[in-house]
Amino acid sequence: MLKMYHKEVHSGSSPDFWEGTWIAGHFEQSVRFSVVDPLRPLFEEYLGPESLMLEGGCGMGNYISYYAARGHKVIGLDFALGALKTLHVRQPHLLLTGGDVSKMPFADETFDLYYSGGVVEHFEGGAEESLREARRVLKEDGFLMISVPYYSPLRKTLRPFRKDEWRSVRGPVSDNGNASDDRHFFQYAYTRKEFTSMLAESCLEL
Repeated sequence: MLKMYHKEVHSGSSPDFWEGTWIAGHFEQSVRFSVVDPLRPLFEEYLGPESLMLEGGCGMGNYISYYAARGHKVIGLDFALGALKTLHVRQPHLLLTGGDVSKMPFADETFDLYYSGGVVEHFEGGAEESLREARRVLKEDGFLMISVPYYSPLRKTLRPFRKDEWRSVRGPVSDNGNASDDRHFFQYAYTRKEFTSMLAESCLEL
């Protein structure tokens, strides 16, 4: 497992960091990208006409906007309340709720499809709680679509040259103030074996 840092003012698990990033983004351009998004065939395969979909960590809302506009029932959840307010003003018809993907305000077995792209790796304490919560809110025959950074052979090769920003760890570990004052935790990257094991421990199957 690779622990990665950046030199921004806020850590990768801070709503302030993401709200600043999304404000600088281009919402309409992101929605248009959904037409050619490599994930689109997966959404079309698993998002049926009667399915209820959750996006955990919906950010500026390009996915939920795109699929809601096509008649799908989609709910967006995010901990960045400022971003949700901006999205609500932009598209008031969308179903949005504030919340943490590790403690979601939904009943057990609510959703047919749960999508979370580039979210769970940003919690310094680890992704396990969020994965267990994903299993809880999914129906027994539901589907999870999730993406996380890959601790690839290239990253392993480059790690010694980026020792101020990357370090190899055996598992999620808090720095407890031991990290350099000018860097903050950003995310973890996982090997396939590591993340597969984490999914299995949360009763999620590939």
